[in-house]
Amino acid sequence: MADPFLTPSGAHGRPVHRWSPPEFPDVPLYTPEQVPETNRGDVRTLEEPIPVWVRVKYAEIGALRTHGVAVAASELVVLVQTTWQVRLQEIWARRDRVSHRRLRSRSDRSAATADS
Repeated sequence: MADPFLTPSGAHGRPVHRWSPPEFPDVPLYTPEQVPETNRGDVRTLEEPIPVWVRVKYAEIGALRTHGVAVAASELVVLVQTTWQVRLQEIWARRDRVSHRRLRSRSDRSAATADS
């Protein structure tokens, strides 16, 4: 007598589940509006990245305020590195769309956690 568990239909006629790895769809990388290269002025690389907030307008989803780091700047624009769905994006944004962001120190975070 054949063991029903080993037959293709499984035990008691139930279908056998065949494992397969999960499939994740590729997430689209949206297109941000950028300042054209001819309108950027004299750009210089910053000595250290500066944490910033940036207001970006994406062609597909509209306006979004997100965080990032400024890595280069001129009098007219700032080059902000940000991420979208774990992918690095570099955005040339007008200065009026970028503001400084304050990071909490590790001691501030641990104190907040201890009070909770």
